[in-house]
Amino acid sequence: QTMITQTMGQRWWDQKKRYLYEEKARRDMIEQLAARKEHTRLLKLREKRIRKKMGLLRYICCPAQRAAFRKLFPVDDAEAEKTLSEAELQVQKAKQREVERRLRELNAKNPETSAWKDYQKRKTRIEYAQQTAEPLRQRRSANERALRAFARRAHRIRQAG
Repeated sequence: QTMITQTMGQRWWDQKKRYLYEEKARRDMIEQLAARKEHTRLLKLREKRIRKKMGLLRYICCPAQRAAFRKLFPVDDAEAEKTLSEAELQVQKAKQREVERRLRELNAKNPETSAWKDYQKRKTRIEYAQQTAEPLRQRRSANERALRAFARRAHRIRQAG
């Protein structure tokens, strides 16, 4: 205690303590405000999902049904929003399996022939050649070509004479 009073004085240390306390309180308020904003954002997102799931007319005309849909869409944090639920994963896997099954059926019905493979190779070679080829310079008009020829002839005559 004596060191405090002797280094900067009691008044200075009291002001310092008050400043640090107020700064901490200010940071806490800012964090609470940010948490409230995030919560309201999640509530709005939830209502948007419910509106999309129910349809606009049903959402407006049947407010009693919203409670059932609110149970389907709980307010989650941002990390849970990014991850898929178990049911969504199963639906996604089922869709992927269906796509793969359909591709296998199509390949079985219409197999790739050697002529088709040759065509694909030629096509890719031609496309590659067209992409790598340097663009050609545009041809000058007939009038410009005649003027340039005349200028060259005049220059040669001046050099010779």
